[in-house]
Amino acid sequence: MWHLDHVVSTSPLGAVFAIALLIAPSVGAQALPEGEATWTRPPAAEQSAARPALGEGQAALFVPAMTDPSSEPALLLRRTGETREARSGAWVVVAPGAWELLVGTGAPATRTRVTVELAEREYRVIEPTWAGLRVEVLNERSTAFRGAYEVLRLPERIYVGRGLGAKVSDGETVDTWLVPPGLYLVLSAGESYQARRNFATVLLRKGELVRWTLVLDEDSGDVLGAGQLEVEAQATTADDPWSFDLVFGGSVGFARTDAVLGKSDGMSLDLAGFIESVNRYQADNHLVYLRLYLEEEGSVDLPDDPYLRATDELRLESLYMYRVVGWFGPYVRFAAAASLVPGVEELDEEREVVRLDEAGDERAREPPTKFAEVSPAFAPIELRFGTGGRFDVAPVHWFELNSRVGIGGRQLFALGLHRPADRPDTPAFELQRVADVTQVGVELSLVARLNVTRYAQLDLEVDLLEPFDDPTHPVIDLRAGLAIRLASFASLSYTLRVIDDVTISEVTQLDQSVLLRFSWKVL
Repeated sequence: MWHLDHVVSTSPLGAVFAIALLIAPSVGAQALPEGEATWTRPPAAEQSAARPALGEGQAALFVPAMTDPSSEPALLLRRTGETREARSGAWVVVAPGAWELLVGTGAPATRTRVTVELAEREYRVIEPTWAGLRVEVLNERSTAFRGAYEVLRLPERIYVGRGLGAKVSDGETVDTWLVPPGLYLVLSAGESYQARRNFATVLLRKGELVRWTLVLDEDSGDVLGAGQLEVEAQATTADDPWSFDLVFGGSVGFARTDAVLGKSDGMSLDLAGFIESVNRYQADNHLVYLRLYLEEEGSVDLPDDPYLRATDELRLESLYMYRVVGWFGPYVRFAAAASLVPGVEELDEEREVVRLDEAGDERAREPPTKFAEVSPAFAPIELRFGTGGRFDVAPVHWFELNSRVGIGGRQLFALGLHRPADRPDTPAFELQRVADVTQVGVELSLVARLNVTRYAQLDLEVDLLEPFDDPTHPVIDLRAGLAIRLASFASLSYTLRVIDDVTISEVTQLDQSVLLRFSWKVL
């Protein structure tokens, strides 16, 4: 005798399978929950179709995966004197009896608990009573990056955890939050729990997956926008492992002013446009990621002034990764970036322009102008590349480590790029030519998450490039964040940023902050 909690059918074949189960004795069946349509994985019945053989003293339990199982937190199975870890999307063979299943993100005390009583040789598929949330963190140019944010449950403002975005172009994947259904508050990392800015809310329903986009300022961490941009899941299947997305848009604005107080007479033209194409291939442990992004925004005062760009970016990102086992796979990545139109620096007044070479010596002088060209079209061009291995390990439920180790490099073709180097002791405006940069060496990327208790969480990110030609000056970018829950109404957070790159600054850049936050509802 066996029991099935959850039966799904989304195709004629699935319907036949469901009818066959109804005919079998002692089998309960339910209609397909609407939430499964939001998953990026197949329905639960399809995921659990291949069952393991069971012998005496064995039973099997299956927790369906809403997303890639490697992106979801590990499951905990507990009973007196025994604790086991497992992954969603796979059958777990256990001894019959009563088990407590803990599903969710964060410390065990904050996870969803399900009590399961298993008979001998019983197969049990658990229907999700939790919700899923995938937060894709983007900057203003729609580029995915490791932006930090915090999640709280409303209305009590219970601290759930601190999340990080993923650098998809480097093979990183977006983690999936598994939390109880309800309304959640997403904050800029370090923001007050009673924030009136830098926040957004998201409603999570039982059994559903919400794919959410969070736009952050890459420098300040401020929330610039948030919402559910992908309403329907676009999962790849065995029959169609490719997914394609192409989005483009723009705007054109024209203004003319005549005799308006406080404004200069004249005409202006504002232009803005973007094109983004994202292609993915995912099948049989192979992952191919291609992204082409073009954004242009600027204005020109007609008829004599030059075009002044506000945003000008052409970027190509590509990645191939093969997953040998669940925790390891080799990768190859390549990215290129350039600007389309000439860059112009607008001065406060007409000044003579002096161009300096890379060493700071005068190279040329130009007649007085209010607009100095700092770069020609398509300059600079930057190439980034790397190959190596990626390791994703979670030896215990309270520690996760994602790492990338290999050979990488970057090549900057300046192509006439200049940077402002104005000297206050001269009336002229100085521009210094930027030299080409080539760096090849060992690259290392680490993203670690440590949940010591339900009251403390530590996140650590390290990106390192140690050039072969100058191993004493590695390029290091380190970020760390520690969140401590002091009480139900107070928390303490510490953030640290360390940048050591001699091509930018001769000294190590250090930025750190401590924030004590509290809220108390009197009435």
